[in-house]
Amino acid sequence: MDYIDVRQASMNWGISERRIRYLCAAGRIEGSYQPGGYSWMIPASAQKPSDGRNLRKMKNLGLRPGIHDFSAVSKASGPPSEARIADAIISALAFGNKSLDKADVLRAMALEQSSLSLRDSLLVLNLKSALSLAVCRGDEAETRRINAEIMHHLGPSDYASQQARKEAESLYYRAIHEYSKLNPIVRSAFIFGELLRIKPFDKCNGETAYACLCCSLQSSGYGLIALKDVDEMLSALVVTRARGSYQAVIDLIMRALEDEAQ
Repeated sequence: MDYIDVRQASMNWGISERRIRYLCAAGRIEGSYQPGGYSWMIPASAQKPSDGRNLRKMKNLGLRPGIHDFSAVSKASGPPSEARIADAIISALAFGNKSLDKADVLRAMALEQSSLSLRDSLLVLNLKSALSLAVCRGDEAETRRINAEIMHHLGPSDYASQQARKEAESLYYRAIHEYSKLNPIVRSAFIFGELLRIKPFDKCNGETAYACLCCSLQSSGYGLIALKDVDEMLSALVVTRARGSYQAVIDLIMRALEDEAQ
């Protein structure tokens, strides 16, 4: 195995030699060793460690749910109708900046001839499958599974960048260790909003975020929601990024759940 010294690693990774020595001593650089107790030697193939200081900063982002009466929201009384699934698919597509006619979506769901392209037909079927998973704690495995389900037969999907991966890892941590203690509607809203903010994947981020929202709600016994006004939700999300308040976002989700229960 080839090795490089601290100076070369500093040049390769763009961080100080002092920081690299600290990472080596902390065991953060796999395969590094200190022959004779002197200078550190680092495998030439070693990857730059993620910056835990940035992850801590992202973990501490303040998100506030606001005040809500969750007792007024009913759980699902049965499986969603085909029309409700079609409405949810149309909502998901809207977050991906795509608009499809409901009649065409229903025909594609039934494997009938429609005016949709082959790609759009596959996307409709994939979203129907993703929305039926009804499991999303917000961890990496389930979030990537939903993204992969949406992209099935449409091409590979991966993280958009290293920065997006780092922010997504922070979200996964918060979803498991912090959001899991919250009301499920609040937890679902936080996961949804943060996925839309981060845009972790190189494809179908909007559709993935909405599918995660629906799956998270359904895993807690709520029905499949369809947003009547996606632009209103996008406006509410702008407020969350500016102020950290999810009051309006959660209000819209609760309204959609109430509509679903009627």
